Amino acid sequence: MISPPKRAGLRVAKGKLRMHDETCRQILVRIARVTTCTDLDRDGFQSLMGFFEYLGFQPIDTSAPRPGR
Repeated sequence: MISPPKRAGLRVAKGKLRMHDETCRQILVRIARVTTCTDLDRDGFQSLMGFFEYLGFQPIDTSAPRPGR
């Protein structure tokens, strides 16, 4: 099972890609072989994020220094 922040990241990717719920569920089944994000494991999460990046999603680099920190 993946952490809540990773599930939130998937929701962000889904929104940025303007993906419908049904389309996202179909991708979950085909790519990660699960029916909900709650059932994702680490490998499924990595596969799903890789596919979202292939579709054009660009995650922000959280390891980069941010102004004011």
